[in-house]
Amino acid sequence: MKKSLLALAVLGAFAGTAMAQSSVTVYGLIDENLGKDLGSVDKRMSQGGSSRLGFRGVEDLGGGSAAFFQIEHRFRPFNGTINGGNGTNGSPVTFWQARSYVGLRGGWGEVRLGREYDGAFFHGEVVGDPWGWDTVVSSMTVVVMAGTATNYFNVNRAVTYNSPTFSGFSFTYQVAEANNNCGQSGLNASQLSNTATSALGKGNTAINGNAFFQTCDSKPYSWGASYAGGPLRVGVGYNNPGNANDNWLSTNAQYDFGVAKLWGFYGKGKNIANQDVKSSLLAVTVPLGQGEFRAAVMRKDDNNVRNITGTGLAYFYSLSKRTTLYTDYARNSALKTEPNAYDFGIKHVF
Repeated sequence: MKKSLLALAVLGAFAGTAMAQSSVTVYGLIDENLGKDLGSVDKRMSQGGSSRLGFRGVEDLGGGSAAFFQIEHRFRPFNGTINGGNGTNGSPVTFWQARSYVGLRGGWGEVRLGREYDGAFFHGEVVGDPWGWDTVVSSMTVVVMAGTATNYFNVNRAVTYNSPTFSGFSFTYQVAEANNNCGQSGLNASQLSNTATSALGKGNTAINGNAFFQTCDSKPYSWGASYAGGPLRVGVGYNNPGNANDNWLSTNAQYDFGVAKLWGFYGKGKNIANQDVKSSLLAVTVPLGQGEFRAAVMRKDDNNVRNITGTGLAYFYSLSKRTTLYTDYARNSALKTEPNAYDFGIKHVF
């Protein structure tokens, strides 16, 4: 009997060690709001941020190295459909829309293989927006921050390298196959004229049409670098999605004064029609009790035509660490009709 108990104790110890070396986490976000969009008179239910369900895991390989993976599904909670392609006109249904990769990491950094955000995304693009490309304000900030005709930031068949952090500095480099990447959210020059006009105004190069996975003119590549130390963060990113002309250089900085945080962004590049594109954003966020007040102004020019003269205001109130109530107001003065938008929503993370 004593030997049996001892054997069970030894097996239990080994089992505990094995479980400690490998783990899988389930996470997600559900966001719903009521409001009105820019360029529309209709009231609707939608989502402020992209609702998601994800899985990530890591296995300790010893010697400071590890294997890891992440897969993330995006969906529309207001009707239960997949957020990413609809299967029509050659548009693929992208179930793991945000990410689906596997990789290795160690003291040298990490390498990810598979669908992942471009190298500029977390260094020069979305990190420059206090809203993180969420809510009705994102109708302007996504276009300002991504900048190019493609708004291209999820890349298929990619190899992504992330460096370790050295005294606050870090960088990312990514290259991907030309096959199965272009047309994801951008179109070729012949298609551009039929889809380039959206609720953001005539001449805007954001694409609201169906997704198409086609072969690029060349291999997409991108890079990003940033520094974070104390109250200061600065970043830069470059993205060449693989179209003949498309490219985008983005820079951003934030400084936290404690009572308020200032944000600045500037981007410049070319769209797939070989037109000059430039954009900028200035913002401030102020902690107020359990919430945060946000305000921003943004501009965007395509081929010397002002398509966004935008203002965004918001208040986010934290009911808990996981649940947030929010309200936003957005105005694009460049629109001739229905230049105002608003929303009232709730966001829960798990």
